[in-house]
Amino acid sequence: MAGEEESLLWLLSLAPLLPLLWVAASYGGKADPFAPVIRSTPAGGLRLLLLRTGAVLVISLPLLLAAALVGVGVSAWAAAWLVPSLTLTLAALVLGSYIGCLPSASATSAGWAVLIAALWQLDMRKDGQVRSPEIVLLHVLKNLLDASAQLIWAVAANVLAVLLLLRRHSFNDVRSR
Repeated sequence: MAGEEESLLWLLSLAPLLPLLWVAASYGGKADPFAPVIRSTPAGGLRLLLLRTGAVLVISLPLLLAAALVGVGVSAWAAAWLVPSLTLTLAALVLGSYIGCLPSASATSAGWAVLIAALWQLDMRKDGQVRSPEIVLLHVLKNLLDASAQLIWAVAANVLAVLLLLRRHSFNDVRSR
């Protein structure tokens, strides 16, 4: 497997997860010992979570894009993970309104890994040909993040944003994780 393809494989596999994990680590739980105090203030809750999410994205997205451009070069694939990353982050935030940010980020990350593994298994068995697992994985990731899939990711992100707004009051609960 060529160096650029290997970089693309790592980028498309991991880049959608990194912002959501950093967001989860920045809000609530053991990462934020003052979380109960902050949530009880007018600036706490979802507003604070979105501010921290914005700060994480302002830092992580340019770094990940720079890494993509260095490893993959200037191509559509260097930014193909952006909308899925937003969607996964929103999914983790919505789920976090129920179970807490760190567990929801872990569950969302595991869901991403299971989705990739399931599609990889289906593609490996599709035609019975012996192919390199890395090539098949790259094919799966490209199909999962291609132009037509971006529309599905965008629609899902919009639905999740509405759900997050509906669940906004759960982040003000002092007992929430």
